[in-house]
Amino acid sequence: MNKYILIIIFTLLLPTFSYAQNELDSLKKILEKYNTEKREDTTVINILKKLYDKTQFSKPIIATEYLAEALQIAQKTQDSIQIADMYYTLANDYFKRKVYYLAMDYYSKAKAIFNSHNKSNKIAYSYIGIGNSYFEQGNIEFSSDYYDKAYNIFSSINDQIGLSFVLDKKGIVYMMNDLEDSALIQFNKSLLIRKEKYRLDLVAESHKLIARIYINVEETEHAISNLREALIGYKIKKNETSVAESYLMLGDVYFEDEDYVNARINYNKALIINQDLERKSKIAQLFNKIAAIYFELENYRKTIEFANKSLSISNMSSKNLENKKESYFFLSKSFENRSNIKLAFNSLVRFSEIKDSIAKSKENTQYSEMITSLKIQKQQNQIEILLKDQRINEAELGKAKTRTYGLFIGIGLILIFALYYYRNSMIRKKDNRILKSKNEEINIQKEEIMAQKEYLSSANQTLEKQKEEITKTNIQIHRINKNITGSINYASRIQSAMLPKIEQLKISIPDSFLFFRPKEIVSGDFYWFTELKNQNKIIVAAIDCTGHGVPGAFMSMIGNTYLNQIVHTQKIYEADKILNELNKDIRVSLNQDHTDSRDGMDMALCVIDKEKKQLEFAGAKNPLVYIQDNTMFQIKGDIMAIGGSKKVHKKLFSKHIINIDKPTYLYIFSDGFQDQFGGRYKQKFMRKRFRNLLFDNHKQPFEIQKMIINETLDKWIDDANRFQKMTEQIDDILVIGMKLGDEN
Repeated sequence: MNKYILIIIFTLLLPTFSYAQNELDSLKKILEKYNTEKREDTTVINILKKLYDKTQFSKPIIATEYLAEALQIAQKTQDSIQIADMYYTLANDYFKRKVYYLAMDYYSKAKAIFNSHNKSNKIAYSYIGIGNSYFEQGNIEFSSDYYDKAYNIFSSINDQIGLSFVLDKKGIVYMMNDLEDSALIQFNKSLLIRKEKYRLDLVAESHKLIARIYINVEETEHAISNLREALIGYKIKKNETSVAESYLMLGDVYFEDEDYVNARINYNKALIINQDLERKSKIAQLFNKIAAIYFELENYRKTIEFANKSLSISNMSSKNLENKKESYFFLSKSFENRSNIKLAFNSLVRFSEIKDSIAKSKENTQYSEMITSLKIQKQQNQIEILLKDQRINEAELGKAKTRTYGLFIGIGLILIFALYYYRNSMIRKKDNRILKSKNEEINIQKEEIMAQKEYLSSANQTLEKQKEEITKTNIQIHRINKNITGSINYASRIQSAMLPKIEQLKISIPDSFLFFRPKEIVSGDFYWFTELKNQNKIIVAAIDCTGHGVPGAFMSMIGNTYLNQIVHTQKIYEADKILNELNKDIRVSLNQDHTDSRDGMDMALCVIDKEKKQLEFAGAKNPLVYIQDNTMFQIKGDIMAIGGSKKVHKKLFSKHIINIDKPTYLYIFSDGFQDQFGGRYKQKFMRKRFRNLLFDNHKQPFEIQKMIINETLDKWIDDANRFQKMTEQIDDILVIGMKLGDEN
C-alpha cells in the first residue's frame, strides 16, 4: 500500500519538478539563440540574472559564471548602473559563500559607481554589505562604522525601512558587546518604524530580536510576550519556518523557567511543523529537548525513549553530530540513574567518540572552507581574465579603426603643421616683447623679496624669544604635574592604607586570590572584607565606583567608610540589608534626592556563615558566579546601582542564599576585565569568554588562577597592539576568587 502512495505523491509532484526544469531549459535556449545572434543588451543581462536566480543554490559555481557573463555584457554596453548591480549581486553571492574579502571588494566597487550616480539608497545597502562582512569576520568596530554610514544616508533620504534594517544591525552589535539596554533601544526604534509602515513580516522579526534581549537578561515574561507577538506576524505571512523557530524559542524560555508543561506544549508545536517541512535536523533537536524535560522530571524511561527517537533520525545523516552527542549524554545519564551500568558506559563511550568527531569535523570544515575559497578565487581570476580579454578585443578593434583613418589624419597634420609654423613665428616676436616686460617685473619682485627676508629675520628673533618662554612654561607645567602626581601617589598610599590587607583574606579564606589592577595610580574599584569571629561570619565585597582615577577613588573612600560603619557600628550582617543601608547613606551624603548627582557604585557582596555552611549574596548590578559539582551557576545582581538614579532609590535589594556544604568555587568582580578591548580585532573580552576563563581554571591552585588571569589580560591587550590596533587598559579591574566548603 505504501508503495502505491509514494507513486501517487511522485506523480502529483512530477509536474512541479518538470515545470522548474522546463523553465530552466527554456531560459538556456533563449540565451543560446541570443548568443548565436551575438546580441548583447539589457534583455540578455536579464536572462542571465534569471539563470543565476534558478541555479544559485543547486549549482553555485555555474550561477556565478552567469553573473560574470552578465557583468561582461554590461561593461561592453557601458551601462554603469547595470555594472554596479552586477557587482552588488556578485558581492552578495560571495558573502553567502563566506568569501568575505571578495564580497567587500565587490560591495566597494558597486558603491563607487552608485556614488557617481547619486544612488543614495543603493550606496547605503552597499555599506550594510561591507559592515556585514566585517561583522562575520569578528571585526565589530569596523562593522559599526559602516552601519553608521548607512544610517546617515537613510536618514538624509528619509528611507524608514532602510533605517529599520540598520537599527537592527546596530542593536545586534550592542547585544554582542553585552550592552542589552542600548540594543533594546535600537530594536524598539526599528519596531516602531515597521509598525508605522504596516510591515508585519518585519514587525515579527523585531519582536523576535527584542525577545532575545529579554532572554539574555532573564526577563521571562517580556521574552514570552514578544515571541507571541512575533508568532502573530509569522502566521499572518504564513512563514512556517519562522513559526516553528518561535515555538522552539518559547519552549526554551519555559524550560529555563522550569515550566516544563508549557515547554513541552511549545516543543510539540514546533515538532509538528518541522515534521511537515521534513526538517530532520530540527526534528532530532526537538526530540532531544523533550528528552531534557523528562530528564529534569526524573522520568528516565521517557528520556531514553525520546533520546533514541532523536538518534534514529540523526543516524540518517553524518552531519547531525551535535544532536547525536546530546542524545548519548541523556542516554548515559538515564541508564546510570536506572543502574544499568553497561548501557550507561556504552553511551558514555559513544558520547566521547562523537565529541572527538565534532572537534575533527570543525577542522575539516575549516579545511573545506579554505579549499572552497581557493576555488572561488580561481573562478574570480577567470572572471577577471574574461573581462581583460574583452578589453583587449575592444583595444584591437580600436587599432583597426585607427589604421583606417590614419592616412587622412596624416595629411591633415601636415597642413596643420604648416599653419602652426607660421603662427608660431608671429607668436615668438610677441613673446620677446612680453619677456622684456617680465624681466622688469622680476627685478621689482627681487627687491620686494629682499625686504621680506629682512622682516623674516626679525620675526625669527621674536620666535626664539617665544620659544624660550614656552620652555620656561613647560618647566613650570612639569613641576605642576610632578606636584599633582606626588599628591595622587600620596592619595594612593592613603587609599591602600584604608583598604583591608590582602593577607587578611588569605588568613580568613586560605583558598582565595585577589586580582587588583587599577587603570591609574588610584582606583575606583575597591575590595572590602572583614571576619566577625563572634558571629562566625566572613563578609567579602567587590565594588566598582562611578569613574576611575581620582573621582573613583574619592567614591571608594566614601564607600569603604560607610561599609565599616554599617557592619562594625550598626551591627548589620545580612547581605541585602547592608546594600540597602549603604544605598541610603550614599544618597544622603551626595544629596541625590535634591541634585542631579548620579554618582554611585556597582557591587557584589557575600556574607559567609561558616556555622550554617551557607552564603548570602546581594548584588547591585554585579553578579556572583559559583561552581559546584563541576557546573557553573550565576546569580545576577539587582538592576539598580548603589546611589545614582532617582527612579530606583526606593527599591530594595534582594537576598539569595546558597548552601556551601560541599566544595564551592566563588567569584565576584567588577566589569573591567570583561569590558577590556583587545584581541586581533580590538573587541571586548566579553562576559561569556570571561566566565569560561574562570570555569576552565577553577580547579587550579588559586595563586595559579590569579597568574592565568593576569597573563590572559596582558595577552589580550598585546594581541591588539601586535595587529596595529593600539589599545590600553580602559578601566580598573578587580576579581576575587574563593573556595568554600569541605570535600566529602
